[in-house]
Amino acid sequence: MPTQQPPQFDPEVKSILDRLDAWCKKRHGGQALIGRAMGVTTQQVYDWLSAQRRAPTANVVLRLKALADFFDICEADAQSKKAA
Repeated sequence: MPTQQPPQFDPEVKSILDRLDAWCKKRHGGQALIGRAMGVTTQQVYDWLSAQRRAPTANVVLRLKALADFFDICEADAQSKKAA
């Protein structure tokens, strides 16, 4: 049985996911915090951010971007993750 390929993300969506993933890795409970804010499980947030196994809907991407903006999560967070 062939393995499922991860979804291909638009570069802007990938940037948002990377920013939030880097932020979560710096803060204990970050994925749970996002999950509560979004009304989804921590596992769902993990699937979007870390594993990137499931593509979030357009509405979810907009809400994730709003969270990133609210928490002032910048591109530098994602860049520091890549450097590590």
